[in-house]
Amino acid sequence: MLATLLLAALLAGCGADSAGQPESCPTELEQDPDDEGGVYAPSWSPDGTRIAFTTGTDLLVLTLADCTIERVRPEQDMRVDWPDWSPDGTSFAFVGSSESLAEGVFVMRSDGSGVRALAEGSVLFPAWSPDGSTIAFIDERVDEATPKEDRNVWLVNADGTGLRRVTTGPWHGSVDWSPDGEWLVADSGSAVVKVRPDGSERTIVIPGDHPSPDWSPDGETLVVQGPQFAPASGGELKPVEFVEGGAFEPAWSPDGEWIVFTDGAGAQDLWIARPDGGDLRQLTRTDETSGG
Repeated sequence: MLATLLLAALLAGCGADSAGQPESCPTELEQDPDDEGGVYAPSWSPDGTRIAFTTGTDLLVLTLADCTIERVRPEQDMRVDWPDWSPDGTSFAFVGSSESLAEGVFVMRSDGSGVRALAEGSVLFPAWSPDGSTIAFIDERVDEATPKEDRNVWLVNADGTGLRRVTTGPWHGSVDWSPDGEWLVADSGSAVVKVRPDGSERTIVIPGDHPSPDWSPDGETLVVQGPQFAPASGGELKPVEFVEGGAFEPAWSPDGEWIVFTDGAGAQDLWIARPDGGDLRQLTRTDETSGG
C-alpha cells in the first residue's frame, strides 16, 4: 500500500516567533511503500541552520529559516539511512545499500555526488569524528559458535583505510564522539560507557539502559533518550519532559542551544526544544494515507 508522507515544517520552528498559534508550510513527499512511516536519525548541519534526517530510504534536509525540505539523491540509486553530517558540512556519512552494492558505511558529498563505500556489513549509526578524519559506527555480527549477537563500536578512516574494532561485545546500541575527539560514548544495554578510540579506559558514565547518548558541544553534558541529562563526567540523571511518549534520538545543536529529537507517537515526527524543554517546536507532521 502506497503511503504519502506529509511533512509540515512549522513556522514556529523555522525562525518565526514562538508565541501564538504556529502556521504550517507543508511539503508532500511520497514515502517508499517498504518504509514503516515517519522520520528518524536527525543530524544537524555544522552551522546549525539545517537538519538532515531519513525516512529509512531517502535522505531529506530541512532548512530552518524558510521551512523548505530538500531530498538529497545519491548519484546512484540506493537506500540512504542513518545520515551524519561531516564537520565541514561538505559530506554525509550514511548506511546504504542497493541492488548492486552490499550494505555498509558510505560517504557522499552533500549534493549526493561522489558516493564511496568505506566498510561493508550490517552497520548502524555512523558518526564523524570532530576533525573529520574518522567515522565511528556500530557493526552487528553474529558469533556462529554461540550463536550470539556481537554488536560493537568500530572505526574507519574517512578515506576507507584503517578499519578497526574498538569495543568487545556483547552489545552496544549507538555511538557518539566527545567534542575534542578524545572519547567515544555508547550505550551498552547495562550502562552508558565512554572509551578511548583505541579501546582503552572503558568507563561507566551512567548505570542502566539509556539509549542514544549524545555529547553537548561544550563537553559538559550527555543527553539520552527521554530526554534525560547527566554530567559527562558521570552523575545523576535529570529527566525533562518534552512531549508525551518521550523524546528519541536526541541530538544537541552545534551551539548547544537546542535539542532535535523524534517523538514516540505512531509514525515519528521531528521536533526541537531548548534543553530545559522550553520553546518546543514541531518541524514535521507525518500523515499516512493510502493510495493507488
